[in-house]
This record gives sequence, C-alpha cells and structure tokens, in this order.
Amino acid sequence: MIKSNCKKAKANILAYVMEWAAECTAENYDTETTAANVYSRIWATYNNEYVCKYRPACQQYFIEWAEGLPLDGLFCYYYNRSAVDDVKAILEETDTEAARYTEAEAAELLSRLIYREVYNGAHKNGGGSY
Repeated sequence: MIKSNCKKAKANILAYVMEWAAECTAENYDTETTAANVYSRIWATYNNEYVCKYRPACQQYFIEWAEGLPLDGLFCYYYNRSAVDDVKAILEETDTEAARYTEAEAAELLSRLIYREVYNGAHKNGGGSY
C-alpha cells in the first residue's frame, strides 16, 4: 500500500484520469490530452456546470457534482464500476487492505483524490478559475 499523497499515487491518479480522457470522443473534448489540458478541462467543466456565486468551488461540491456522472464516465464508480477496485489499484493495496472500504467510502476517497489532482493541475499554470 502506498500513501495517497506520494508521487506514485499521484502518478496513478493521473494515469486513471488520462485513461478516461483517451476514451472520450474528439467531438466532445479537445484532442490534446496533456495532463494540464485535461485537468483544466475538468476544472472548467465543473465550474461551468456546478459552481455559482452561491456555491463556491470546493472539494465537497466537486464530490456532489461527480456523483451526478458528468464527463462521459470518469466518475462511473458511483454507479457501475467498483470504487474499491479502483482505489485498490491506485493505492496499490492488497485485497485485505482494500476490504476496509465500503463502496461509498472508496468512491468518496477516489473523488477526493481526483479533486486534489485536478485542482492542483488546473491551477498550477494559472489555468483554473476559482
């Protein structure tokens, strides 16, 4: 098991998000799939769809937005994929370590991990808006 904030975990989250980006159709998204571009696109979509003057951009609202299945399947672990399996792969856990999560806990953890990387990646070069 690796810590969720180590370089390897961050690289695994990036790979997870980039795998989703590669599956998206060119008609829905830009064809450029650099990490900065994908993270900025996710952040911009979140802000456009969910954030307003009464609801500031924050982690809890990002998770609520993710539960609504935006973005053609990045967050499908809320409905038709095992979040426990996804967290297990990202954090390189054994079956015993992964068994400590319920599906709901794993989905929230995975959304928090994605939020952290999307937020940091989108704002790293000034590409994100608050």
